[in-house]
Amino acid sequence: MASVGSVSLIDEAAITADTASAAVTLDNSMVDLVIWSNAVHNSGTSTLDANIEHSPDGGTTWETLKSLTQVTTSDATEVIQLNSSTEHVFPLVRVNVDVGASGSPNYDLEVKLFFRQVN
Repeated sequence: MASVGSVSLIDEAAITADTASAAVTLDNSMVDLVIWSNAVHNSGTSTLDANIEHSPDGGTTWETLKSLTQVTTSDATEVIQLNSSTEHVFPLVRVNVDVGASGSPNYDLEVKLFFRQVN
């Protein structure tokens, strides 16, 4: 029997500089992955770029799995589906955030990973 689950990659947090979330470990029973993100522009004139990354070697190196749409001075909500039958996802996943250094940037960002878990 399948069930639906979720894990927070970034809890709603103020983002003012480059950061990476803690890595989340996925297992083989997690399929049909969906990434949901919500970014709120609070102030500043900079940009926020967020990449969903995964690691093939336990967190030593990271590869971009998906890139979220760049956020500037408008709010943005995005949903990205990953097809587990055609896209290979390594077991460690995180979000890497790059904030432009000019214009005193301030964003609120939340990123969640939803999945169907099969037994």
